Amino acid sequence: MNGKGKRVGWIVMDCGMRADEGVGVVRKGWVEMSGGVVGVLKGGGGFVGIDGEYGDQGIEYILEERGGKVLLKEEGI
Repeated sequence: MNGKGKRVGWIVMDCGMRADEGVGVVRKGWVEMSGGVVGVLKGGGGFVGIDGEYGDQGIEYILEERGGKVLLKEEGI
């Protein structure tokens, strides 16, 4: 998990995440997205957990409210 977390950390920083900025992580289950959570934290960002059932408008609203500019999603959500 540490290796995956480091890779995700570099990816979110390359996508424009800044320190202390929220990163949305859309998930179906915590186990599947644990590498994403670790990566966001390793990159210095703040984890914003978002349920995939909220739909595009709900996800967009949450990101806007939390000041997030980067969104990680599983395939199929």
